[in-house]
Amino acid sequence: MVKHISLRFPRLFSTLFAAAMVTGLILAGPGQPSAAQTQQPTQAATDQGVNTVTGTFKSTNQFVPSYATEPYVALLDLTAFVKRDYSLPLPYNDETIAGFVGDVTQGAKYTIPLPIVPRGTLNDVAHGKGGKGVEIFVTDFDANLAGDPFLSPVELRGWSNANDSLLFDPGTNEVVSGTLLVWAPDNQEMFPTDFGPDKKLFTTDDPVAPISQGWTLMDLNVKPFKQVRTATAQMPILEGLGGNNDLSKLTYTQAFDALVKDLKIRYPFSDYKKINWNTIVSTIRPMVAQAEKDKDQTAFNIAMLHFSATFHDGHLSTQPPQDYFLQQNIGGLGISLGQTDDGVVIARAVLDNLPAANAGIQAGAKITAWNGKPIEQALSSVELLFEPESSPIPTRLKQLLFMTRSPVGTKVSVTYQNPGDASAATANMTSVEDRQSFGLYSLEAPTGPTDLPLTEQVLPSGIGYIKVDTFESDPILLSHEWEYTLKQFKGQNVPSLIIDVRGNGGGLGAMADYLAGSFYNQEFVLNQFYQATRDGQFLPGAKDIVEPSPVQWDKPVAVLIGPDCASACEIFSAEMAHDSKHLMVGRYPTGGIEASVEAWTLPGGIYFQAPTARFQTPDGKIFLEGVGVVPNVKVPVTAETLLATDDQELPAAEKALAALH
Repeated sequence: MVKHISLRFPRLFSTLFAAAMVTGLILAGPGQPSAAQTQQPTQAATDQGVNTVTGTFKSTNQFVPSYATEPYVALLDLTAFVKRDYSLPLPYNDETIAGFVGDVTQGAKYTIPLPIVPRGTLNDVAHGKGGKGVEIFVTDFDANLAGDPFLSPVELRGWSNANDSLLFDPGTNEVVSGTLLVWAPDNQEMFPTDFGPDKKLFTTDDPVAPISQGWTLMDLNVKPFKQVRTATAQMPILEGLGGNNDLSKLTYTQAFDALVKDLKIRYPFSDYKKINWNTIVSTIRPMVAQAEKDKDQTAFNIAMLHFSATFHDGHLSTQPPQDYFLQQNIGGLGISLGQTDDGVVIARAVLDNLPAANAGIQAGAKITAWNGKPIEQALSSVELLFEPESSPIPTRLKQLLFMTRSPVGTKVSVTYQNPGDASAATANMTSVEDRQSFGLYSLEAPTGPTDLPLTEQVLPSGIGYIKVDTFESDPILLSHEWEYTLKQFKGQNVPSLIIDVRGNGGGLGAMADYLAGSFYNQEFVLNQFYQATRDGQFLPGAKDIVEPSPVQWDKPVAVLIGPDCASACEIFSAEMAHDSKHLMVGRYPTGGIEASVEAWTLPGGIYFQAPTARFQTPDGKIFLEGVGVVPNVKVPVTAETLLATDDQELPAAEKALAALH
């Protein structure tokens, strides 16, 4: 299956955005040039068949550079596709592989000398009309994630349906066109010459014909399929479902209409979130049309921000224009708000010499009204234009933040009651440039571009501590750091472990699986992938299976979670929570932002992303979206803890673990 990227963008409070490579919109069809049309004319046919394949690959996917730090091309066995078994591991723990020459984001080449006798599985795709069967392979773009360059089950089960020599139909994952390699052990074998009436490959209605012994390239772009037996054959690797959705050359209204048409079919939560497409279009399209009339890219970008905000989906977002974002949010009062578990809103912090402090508001003051509205009503009316959220608690936390932001010079009235005062007062203020209070939203220190994805230490209590900031970094670096740290902690006889993912915005889902596998000695199914067909029917695909990882940890463990843990981070958290003995510690649940995401490029180069596949639990429920992973060790949110400047959750985790020693 497609390698899952589950990430959130933009993260306004960190420097990097953060679960199968994302699927793509545009499928090349049978009308593309065939392998026979593009093969080298100097290669003569030979009775020995193909002995070398070569090809090119160019990735337009924005996410590839973040995880494909060690890219390669592999010859992959297609037995799982023949059997239509999404969970089937590759038959061997090694593959025939080769490197790329050049940068895959700019266009790279590869060459694979074929083995005389490959390691693969014989498949009777002639259904008894031939001999004992043939071995079938594709060439596939891959990247080393952990351990060695070969594909382990955590990296690939089933078959790859993007970035290989075949093209697949979305949702059904049936072959559309492309090229594949067939190895026949003798001259008694038969192979399909077309898809047959059901339009599916390797089913009983396929017409078949003899295939020669040895290697043959099958060109599925022509009818009947063409058998290529030249010594060197061309097998271009095609992006297919892995490509970027490029709408940048369209007008604003054309791009908007194309995006809406696509998302109406492929957005996985229309029913779950009760999306009213007609209302959305009637509200947003006039804004887009006006931007087009005025030739105003910023206005178009703002319209797309409003479009994104209507979904209440933390994965569905548009890159905001920086100048507009700053203009709307640089103004503040020098105040940061928080809300207790029982619903009381207080001033978490009040900065000296800024409007709130000058008006007499103190830290800990109870806020009862904002601009004349009761505080609950005022908060509920805040539109999260710049950072949508999927679930109630993160939504409220962002409303507490953005209610205090405004353009410089905005008039604001706040009704408050300071600690110890018998009555409330109202302060009328004017916002000023105030960057500092904006950064008080989170106690988590932002990560920088040079920060390592994983840091570790042994706490004074003797407990091991690992902070995993992202699953979107170099996967080799992350996996090796992870294994090294666990080995060191085991060697030092560390009694228990705390894993801090509170600021982890997500990334590559396979890395979440790999890390979680260190805590399980038996595999289990976490969820299942559902993707839309061309007519909008969501069909089941691959299962997210947690495999035991090479380095195991069997002592007590606590995971620090919070609403900034999103996407692939939530996959990891859910995998950890699968064992009820694991302590999930936090004030709040995780973000509740869970889907497989892909990107679009809008006119003007504007980045847009949206979910195109969802996950469901084994009992059929939507996996995590809008809910998140809930702590089983709840850290209270009170006025006292909101006013505290030290970490409240780490000591709670240490205390809970100490009780288990």
